[in-house]
Amino acid sequence: MIVPIYAKNVEEKDLDSILKFFQSEVGKRWLLAQPKIIRETQTVGLKWSSDLRRKVLAELRK
Repeated sequence: MIVPIYAKNVEEKDLDSILKFFQSEVGKRWLLAQPKIIRETQTVGLKWSSDLRRKVLAELRK
């Protein structure tokens, strides 16, 4: 399911460079930071969409 998405968006010639990055110290730190970044962006996105939903509904009720 997921492999075709990567195959469509990542060129095979770039895979070695990507692999080297994720094996590097910077890449390892990036991977460790991802869960926190994802949680924080989800929280912000949910708040934004909730606020926007309220505004749209308020406008529709006018």
